Order: sequence, then C-alpha cells, then structure tokens
Amino acid sequence: MKNRLTHLYSSSNLLTGLDVSHNSGLIDLRVDRNPELTCIKIENEQNIPTVTLSEYQKLNTSCL
Repeated sequence: MKNRLTHLYSSSNLLTGLDVSHNSGLIDLRVDRNPELTCIKIENEQNIPTVTLSEYQKLNTSCL
C-alpha cells in the first residue's frame, strides 16, 4: 500500500518522539512548540519541502 500521508500538523502538544522516516510523501510537517520533542527522525535524503520547528528541534536520521 502506498503511503499517502502528505501533511502532519502536531504543534503545541506533549510529544516526546516522532518518526516520519516511512512517510516519503510528506510535504508539510509542523511540530513546533512540543517542549519534550527535540529530534524528529527522517530517512536519509528524505526531502520535506515545508517544515516548521522550534529552535530546540532538529530533523535527523538517528534520534536517541
């Protein structure tokens, strides 16, 4: 089955982890203002055209 998730908006929550690496169709990711979420896992060379993060957050291929 083809992954059809293209937009994920989850700002201002209490997320502690997020893995979007299996969402190759993702074009808009907004996860700012999640104080416990510092690393969002993505696939190597995954391109998400629109990303909204807080200054303490980063996209990375390896989140511990």
